[in-house]
Amino acid sequence: MLTYRNANNKDLKEINKIFTEAFLDYEMFTAFEPDRKRRRVLVQHMQTLGIMTDIRRRQLFVAEDEGRIVAVTSIHFPDTKQAGVFDYIKEGALSALIRCGVRKTLGWFEMYSACVKPCGTVEKPVFYVEDLAVRPGCQGKGYGSRVIQELLIPVVRKKGGGTLTLITNNEKNAAFYEKNGFICFSKGRYKKGRIDIGNWCFKMRVL
Repeated sequence: MLTYRNANNKDLKEINKIFTEAFLDYEMFTAFEPDRKRRRVLVQHMQTLGIMTDIRRRQLFVAEDEGRIVAVTSIHFPDTKQAGVFDYIKEGALSALIRCGVRKTLGWFEMYSACVKPCGTVEKPVFYVEDLAVRPGCQGKGYGSRVIQELLIPVVRKKGGGTLTLITNNEKNAAFYEKNGFICFSKGRYKKGRIDIGNWCFKMRVL
């Protein structure tokens, strides 16, 4: 039986490990850093910033199976002010800039903002799923689908309903979200310099 709860600071290390392993070879990161060792540093820093700000806003959730975290997801609520530049600096963004390089870090944020932008055009209120990751070794067991059906959709309903949105840069993931009831409303590519990745934007109206 899966149980769900808000993540807390004690979960930070374990969540970071799950996110890092899940997204280490994800297109949005491989496009920026081909070297796997340096990419691990980039992913760890980016995920730490997101995890800490999401915990503070109580929008990061974990799914546990017999007390073990098997999946993690973050959902941005329309009635919650989201993190800005100063929030990320407070959480350690300067360290990421130093370790990963200013140009690379800012370039990554620019790319991410461009890919997410279509999600702001859908019917409001908009709930944005920033991350959904299943612990490596636990994938393929239906945990991701259950998080969507048993946690994300009920959370939106509890808040009065709205449009659940997310993006992916991976065709396999796109098929997964379609299987779980999401509709692709924008499909394209992000191109800048040597960066060229696919971008699928999905939505689901929850009443």
